[in-house]
Amino acid sequence: MATQGNTVHKDFENAKAEVKAAAEEIKEDARSTVDHVRGEAERIAQQQANAARQRVADEVGSLGGALRKAARDLQDGTIQEQAMSRVADGIADLSDNIATADLRQGVDELAGYARRQPVAFLGAAALLGFAGARFLKASDNTAPNADTLSEDWPEYS
Repeated sequence: MATQGNTVHKDFENAKAEVKAAAEEIKEDARSTVDHVRGEAERIAQQQANAARQRVADEVGSLGGALRKAARDLQDGTIQEQAMSRVADGIADLSDNIATADLRQGVDELAGYARRQPVAFLGAAALLGFAGARFLKASDNTAPNADTLSEDWPEYS
């Protein structure tokens, strides 16, 4: 009877060791999968951040080009022309920095630019704000007009 008890105990210990080994293998597989998914998520996030950074750089570059065109349209040598040219140059530099820097470095560059060129930075911020407001206003299709109101309300005579 004692040998049967020892056999059962050994079988139990063997099963316990097998379960523990299987659990360790599953744990290691899960850890490997998590590391792979994390790496893939970081890669995708980096791609999206790079694409967004390039779009922002393109938009800022377009703004700089528009400001240069506006400066050329002004009378040469006037204060307005000089200020507009200065803002356009600063925005062009900012666009180049955005396109070539990583996100953290870009934020640091933007803060440094704001400290070095506060007038140009504030001018660019105001212009971006006006452009954004204009864009939002132009894309607002939900505003009711006379045609949609007349369709929604029946006429009472």
